[in-house]
Amino acid sequence: MKYKNITLISFFSIISLLLTIYIIGVDNISFLNSSWLAAHDVSTDLISWKFFKDDIWRFPIGSNPNYGMDIGSGIAFSGSVPIMAIIFKLFSGLLPFKFHYFGFWIFICFSLQGYIAYLIIYNLTKNQLFAIVGSLFFILSPTIINRLSFHLSLCAHWLILMGFYLEIKKNVINKNLKWAILISISSLIHFYFTVILSIIFITFIIFKKSSYINL
Repeated sequence: MKYKNITLISFFSIISLLLTIYIIGVDNISFLNSSWLAAHDVSTDLISWKFFKDDIWRFPIGSNPNYGMDIGSGIAFSGSVPIMAIIFKLFSGLLPFKFHYFGFWIFICFSLQGYIAYLIIYNLTKNQLFAIVGSLFFILSPTIINRLSFHLSLCAHWLILMGFYLEIKKNVINKNLKWAILISISSLIHFYFTVILSIIFITFIIFKKSSYINL
């Protein structure tokens, strides 16, 4: 089972890397090339990250006042994927001036989108080939690809898939705790996902209670 998971993760990583290169270009896969981030809202995400990276640590963590008075109150309001910004800021003293993580973030989103979709489909069908083929449709979702040009933080649709996976998988240990962790992580990516996951979680609870009442 362990080797099977490693093989699957490797498969989705390769597919996701190839797709990332295809979408943003082989020259733009570098952590130092930001020329492809010069349009739409992604340019402001890059600038916000630059200010945040080169600033001192502030409280609350994520504060980014140098970016501007109106939208500089926090990295979370700029769409710069706060969880990634905070992690890489830890190494800001070692990172080159032009460093950014947005290409890596796209790769992560594609990889998790495919792998979690596979887990959902396989859990329902028990057919590995069907699950692999089906997961490719999730990776190639037009909605995700469309978001790449505007809001990179909104590409994390795998958060929603993980919520559904927690519900359809039987005998999940500490399910409510895992839901709490998932919703907390979503708040470090984009608050839209936090709202969506909270609604999904509450809806599942309501339906479960309704089922018990009907029984």
